[in-house]
Amino acid sequence: MNNENLIQQIYDEMQEMKEQQESIHKRLDDMDGRFESMDKRLDVIEGHALDNAEELKSINICLENEIWPSIKRVAEGHLDLSRNLKEALKTDQEKETIILRINYLEGELGRIKAKLASAGR
Repeated sequence: MNNENLIQQIYDEMQEMKEQQESIHKRLDDMDGRFESMDKRLDVIEGHALDNAEELKSINICLENEIWPSIKRVAEGHLDLSRNLKEALKTDQEKETIILRINYLEGELGRIKAKLASAGR
């Protein structure tokens, strides 16, 4: 092998290395593009996550300030309804007892009137 062939071989190998280097640079540029795309997507995801966090905070505030107190109020109202129903039923029982007594007293009054009528003849 002479010097000229050696130089040509070195030159060919250098060209091959240069092509490989360019290929590597191209791949790195593609990867940079993909990373930038991923960064943009992550920024969008992060934005959605922050929006969701704000919505969750809003929902929690609504639950604490509006819904739970309303549920408690309704539950307390049901307790009052239950008490009022018991009192209403008690009143109905008292009315029935009074009606029975009135019927008895009317019967007694009728018997007394009959006795007085028969005694006055």
